Amino acid sequence: VLFRSGRGADRTPEQITSGPTEEESVVMAPDGRSLVAQIVSRESAVWLHDSSGDRQISSQEGAVSPHFLPDGKRLCYLVLNDRGFDPFTGASGELWMDEIDTGRRQRLLPGLNVRSYDVSPDGKEVVYVSPGTKGDTPRLWIASLDRRLPPRQVVPDQVDFAWFGEESGAGGSVFFQTSEGNQNFVYRVAKNGSGKQRVIAEPVTDFQGVSADKRWLIATAPVPGEDRTGATFAYPAAGGPPTRICVDDTCALVWSPDGKTLYLSLNIEMAEPSASASPGSVTSNTFALPLKPGASFPPIPAGDFKADERLVGTVAGKAIPGAGARLTAGFAPSNNPAVYAHSVTTTHSNIYRIPIL
Repeated sequence: VLFRSGRGADRTPEQITSGPTEEESVVMAPDGRSLVAQIVSRESAVWLHDSSGDRQISSQEGAVSPHFLPDGKRLCYLVLNDRGFDPFTGASGELWMDEIDTGRRQRLLPGLNVRSYDVSPDGKEVVYVSPGTKGDTPRLWIASLDRRLPPRQVVPDQVDFAWFGEESGAGGSVFFQTSEGNQNFVYRVAKNGSGKQRVIAEPVTDFQGVSADKRWLIATAPVPGEDRTGATFAYPAAGGPPTRICVDDTCALVWSPDGKTLYLSLNIEMAEPSASASPGSVTSNTFALPLKPGASFPPIPAGDFKADERLVGTVAGKAIPGAGARLTAGFAPSNNPAVYAHSVTTTHSNIYRIPIL
């Protein structure tokens, strides 16, 4: 959004552009009476990949963050209130659900802003973080997907991200990230709001997810003594030392709902030139890694998964062509490795003259 100096005595800035767009490369026109700016707009949609190819599922603009229900026949996603924002930066929207076979669509929480969400393993509930209709402090809520029961607040804390946890004691649990001062911590709480306890002792940078078996929490955290922004770790939900997955944010992980496949996305810096990349460039590769019964991870190389092109030939999994960016931007696997959903963002830009006098 662009502002100009106000004309009143206090020179209060006046907004001169609005809407779901971004202004870039702004310069003053030679006459001093207008600005010339590159106006950029971004639109997102949710697409489904199956044996028939790729097709768009969402009809609304600004659809992101898909999530399959356990039956594989229904798909949830967010429809952003402001298409100019990405959900991972804090934007919010309404939660929708599509029936894939029939195309029937419905709003699950009409009128409510949802920042992030997770669907329960049985597909009956959704846990979500909502800043409210007026953009208030984001809180943690649970609602039934059939809307037979009204949404209920779990804890009064300010919450950033949340995922369902183990189905034990007090009807199950929820993991969530909250801020304390200038640090972030991860807690567990029963779905009825009781028994709140910290599950990762040290502060984290971002809580990124939970394994399908609910035994591991994925988060990025700083690494003392290392000249990097940090690393991605898997923390045992039951307590104990974490397992280092990769450095910085060079990887992302997501499990299929049944926990039989781990999707690992790696940003790989190329040391040698190839037909599609030059030395020093970074490419994304996503691997579908089948897991042994009872395992949450494949064997992890000593230290961590290195951001090295040699890994492409050593991971015992199937590479998904072109899916690297999808995993970090909204990749949702089903129990069928050949079927997945992903969000696609389209960028439009043009040059405009904006009068200021």
